Amino acid sequence: MPSHFEVVVIGISTGGPVALTVLLEKLSPNIKSPIVIVQHMPTHFTAWLAERLNEVSRLKVKEAEDGEKLQAGTVYLAPGGVHTKFERQPKTGVHLVLSDEAPVRSCRPSVDVLFQSASQTYKNGVLAVVMTGMGRDGCDGVSHLKQRIPTYCLTQEASSCVVYGMPKAVVEAHMSDEAHTLEGLAHRISELASQ
Repeated sequence: MPSHFEVVVIGISTGGPVALTVLLEKLSPNIKSPIVIVQHMPTHFTAWLAERLNEVSRLKVKEAEDGEKLQAGTVYLAPGGVHTKFERQPKTGVHLVLSDEAPVRSCRPSVDVLFQSASQTYKNGVLAVVMTGMGRDGCDGVSHLKQRIPTYCLTQEASSCVVYGMPKAVVEAHMSDEAHTLEGLAHRISELASQ
Protein backbone atom coordinates (compact mmCIF):
# COMPACT_ATOMS: atom_id res chain seq x y z
CA MET A 1 0.00 0.00 0.00
CA PRO A 2 1.30 3.49 -0.82
CA SER A 3 2.25 5.58 2.21
CA HIS A 4 0.51 8.60 0.70
CA PHE A 5 -2.31 8.99 -1.81
CA GLU A 6 -2.03 11.86 -4.28
CA VAL A 7 -5.66 11.50 -5.34
CA VAL A 8 -8.80 9.47 -4.64
CA VAL A 9 -10.79 8.39 -7.71
CA ILE A 10 -14.29 6.97 -7.34
CA GLY A 11 -16.49 5.24 -9.92
CA ILE A 12 -20.20 4.68 -9.33
CA SER A 13 -23.42 4.23 -11.29
CA THR A 14 -26.84 2.71 -10.41
CA GLY A 15 -27.81 3.73 -6.88
CA GLY A 16 -25.07 6.33 -6.86
CA PRO A 17 -26.83 9.49 -5.65
CA VAL A 18 -28.05 7.83 -2.44
CA ALA A 19 -24.78 5.96 -1.87
CA LEU A 20 -22.71 9.11 -2.41
CA THR A 21 -24.91 11.04 0.01
CA VAL A 22 -24.22 8.45 2.72
CA LEU A 23 -20.52 8.26 1.85
CA LEU A 24 -19.81 11.99 1.72
CA GLU A 25 -21.83 12.71 4.83
CA LYS A 26 -19.48 10.41 6.75
CA LEU A 27 -16.13 11.38 5.21
CA SER A 28 -13.66 13.07 7.53
CA PRO A 29 -13.03 16.80 7.02
CA ASN A 30 -9.33 16.02 7.54
CA ILE A 31 -8.92 14.35 4.15
CA LYS A 32 -5.93 15.88 2.37
CA SER A 33 -6.23 14.24 -1.07
CA PRO A 34 -8.47 15.66 -3.77
CA ILE A 35 -11.36 13.32 -4.64
CA VAL A 36 -12.69 12.97 -8.18
CA ILE A 37 -15.94 11.07 -8.76
CA VAL A 38 -17.46 9.72 -11.97
CA GLN A 39 -21.19 9.07 -11.49
CA HIS A 40 -23.03 7.90 -14.59
CA MET A 41 -25.58 10.67 -15.14
CA PRO A 42 -26.91 12.73 -18.04
CA THR A 43 -25.84 16.32 -18.68
CA HIS A 44 -27.12 18.93 -16.17
CA PHE A 45 -28.08 16.42 -13.44
CA THR A 46 -24.57 16.33 -12.03
CA ALA A 47 -24.63 20.05 -11.17
CA TRP A 48 -27.72 19.44 -9.03
CA LEU A 49 -26.14 16.38 -7.42
CA ALA A 50 -22.93 18.27 -6.61
CA GLU A 51 -24.96 20.98 -4.86
CA ARG A 52 -26.89 18.37 -2.88
CA LEU A 53 -23.71 16.56 -1.83
CA ASN A 54 -22.07 19.83 -0.82
CA GLU A 55 -24.93 20.41 1.63
CA VAL A 56 -24.30 17.15 3.49
CA SER A 57 -20.50 16.88 3.26
CA ARG A 58 -17.92 18.43 5.57
CA LEU A 59 -15.65 18.66 2.51
CA LYS A 60 -16.26 21.10 -0.33
CA VAL A 61 -18.11 19.37 -3.19
CA LYS A 62 -18.42 20.90 -6.66
CA GLU A 63 -19.00 19.95 -10.27
CA ALA A 64 -15.67 19.69 -12.10
CA GLU A 65 -14.78 22.49 -14.51
CA ASP A 66 -12.50 22.32 -17.52
CA GLY A 67 -8.99 23.48 -16.71
CA GLU A 68 -9.40 23.90 -12.96
CA LYS A 69 -6.52 23.04 -10.65
CA LEU A 70 -7.11 20.25 -8.15
CA GLN A 71 -7.22 21.40 -4.53
CA ALA A 72 -6.52 19.23 -1.49
CA GLY A 73 -9.60 18.14 0.43
CA THR A 74 -12.04 19.10 -2.34
CA VAL A 75 -14.48 16.68 -4.01
CA TYR A 76 -15.02 17.06 -7.76
CA LEU A 77 -18.00 15.46 -9.49
CA ALA A 78 -17.46 14.76 -13.18
CA PRO A 79 -20.09 16.54 -15.32
CA GLY A 80 -22.58 14.38 -17.19
CA GLY A 81 -22.13 13.98 -20.93
CA VAL A 82 -18.33 14.45 -21.05
CA HIS A 83 -15.25 12.53 -19.91
CA THR A 84 -13.10 13.89 -17.10
CA LYS A 85 -9.32 13.49 -17.28
CA PHE A 86 -6.22 14.73 -15.49
CA GLU A 87 -3.42 16.85 -16.92
CA ARG A 88 -0.20 17.74 -15.11
CA GLN A 89 1.13 21.19 -15.91
CA PRO A 90 4.80 21.93 -15.14
CA LYS A 91 4.30 25.01 -13.00
CA THR A 92 0.84 24.64 -11.50
CA GLY A 93 0.35 20.92 -10.86
CA VAL A 94 -2.60 18.72 -11.81
CA HIS A 95 -5.67 20.17 -13.53
CA LEU A 96 -8.93 18.62 -14.72
CA VAL A 97 -9.70 18.42 -18.43
CA LEU A 98 -13.18 17.79 -19.84
CA SER A 99 -13.37 15.88 -23.12
CA ASP A 100 -16.19 15.10 -25.54
CA GLU A 101 -14.43 12.04 -26.95
CA ALA A 102 -16.62 9.07 -27.82
CA PRO A 103 -18.32 7.10 -25.01
CA VAL A 104 -16.46 4.07 -23.67
CA ARG A 105 -18.65 0.99 -23.08
CA SER A 106 -21.58 3.35 -23.76
CA CYS A 107 -20.52 5.57 -20.85
CA ARG A 108 -19.63 9.26 -20.90
CA PRO A 109 -18.38 10.11 -18.34
CA SER A 110 -16.46 6.86 -18.07
CA VAL A 111 -14.82 5.53 -14.93
CA ASP A 112 -12.25 3.70 -17.07
CA VAL A 113 -11.27 6.97 -18.78
CA LEU A 114 -10.82 8.74 -15.43
CA PHE A 115 -8.81 5.89 -13.90
CA GLN A 116 -6.61 5.42 -16.98
CA SER A 117 -5.88 9.14 -17.04
CA ALA A 118 -4.89 8.96 -13.37
CA SER A 119 -2.49 6.14 -14.22
CA GLN A 120 -0.78 8.39 -16.78
CA THR A 121 -0.67 11.49 -14.54
CA TYR A 122 0.27 10.34 -11.06
CA LYS A 123 3.33 8.41 -9.87
CA ASN A 124 3.27 7.97 -6.10
CA GLY A 125 -0.10 6.60 -5.08
CA VAL A 126 -3.76 6.49 -6.10
CA LEU A 127 -6.71 5.28 -4.02
CA ALA A 128 -9.31 3.81 -6.40
CA VAL A 129 -12.85 3.13 -5.19
CA VAL A 130 -15.47 1.22 -7.21
CA MET A 131 -19.04 1.37 -5.93
CA THR A 132 -22.55 0.26 -6.81
CA GLY A 133 -23.40 0.07 -10.50
CA MET A 134 -24.34 -2.08 -13.45
CA GLY A 135 -21.73 -3.41 -15.86
CA ARG A 136 -17.95 -3.36 -15.51
CA ASP A 137 -16.93 0.27 -16.00
CA GLY A 138 -13.87 0.87 -13.84
CA CYS A 139 -12.43 -2.64 -14.02
CA ASP A 140 -10.07 -1.91 -16.91
CA GLY A 141 -9.18 1.39 -15.28
CA VAL A 142 -8.14 -0.31 -12.02
CA SER A 143 -6.04 -2.72 -14.07
CA HIS A 144 -4.26 0.19 -15.78
CA LEU A 145 -3.61 1.84 -12.42
CA LYS A 146 -2.23 -1.28 -10.76
CA GLN A 147 0.04 -2.02 -13.72
CA ARG A 148 1.57 1.46 -13.79
CA ILE A 149 1.68 3.01 -10.32
CA PRO A 150 1.22 2.17 -6.61
CA THR A 151 -2.57 1.77 -6.30
CA TYR A 152 -4.86 0.54 -3.54
CA CYS A 153 -8.42 -0.42 -4.49
CA LEU A 154 -11.52 -0.43 -2.32
CA THR A 155 -14.83 -1.91 -3.51
CA GLN A 156 -18.34 -1.64 -2.14
CA GLU A 157 -19.49 -4.85 -0.49
CA ALA A 158 -22.36 -6.65 -2.26
CA SER A 159 -25.02 -6.31 0.45
CA SER A 160 -24.89 -2.49 0.38
CA CYS A 161 -25.01 -2.16 -3.44
CA VAL A 162 -28.18 -1.47 -5.42
CA VAL A 163 -26.51 -3.37 -8.29
CA TYR A 164 -23.41 -5.44 -7.58
CA GLY A 165 -21.93 -5.18 -11.07
CA MET A 166 -19.01 -2.75 -11.20
CA PRO A 167 -17.45 -3.77 -7.87
CA LYS A 168 -18.05 -7.46 -8.62
CA ALA A 169 -16.04 -7.17 -11.86
CA VAL A 170 -13.08 -5.76 -9.90
CA VAL A 171 -13.37 -8.43 -7.20
CA GLU A 172 -13.57 -11.25 -9.74
CA ALA A 173 -10.47 -9.87 -11.47
CA HIS A 174 -8.66 -10.14 -8.09
CA MET A 175 -7.93 -6.41 -8.01
CA SER A 176 -9.95 -5.39 -4.94
CA ASP A 177 -7.73 -4.94 -1.88
CA GLU A 178 -10.63 -4.45 0.53
CA ALA A 179 -14.44 -4.61 0.32
CA HIS A 180 -16.65 -2.61 2.69
CA THR A 181 -20.20 -1.42 3.28
CA LEU A 182 -20.87 2.28 2.65
CA GLU A 183 -20.02 3.17 6.24
CA GLY A 184 -16.87 1.07 6.06
CA LEU A 185 -15.81 2.75 2.82
CA ALA A 186 -16.25 6.19 4.37
CA HIS A 187 -14.12 5.17 7.34
CA ARG A 188 -11.38 3.59 5.22
CA ILE A 189 -11.21 6.46 2.69
CA SER A 190 -11.02 8.92 5.58
CA GLU A 191 -8.27 6.91 7.24
CA LEU A 192 -6.15 6.40 4.13
CA ALA A 193 -6.57 9.83 2.50
CA SER A 194 -5.89 11.82 5.66
CA GLN A 195 -2.26 10.69 5.90
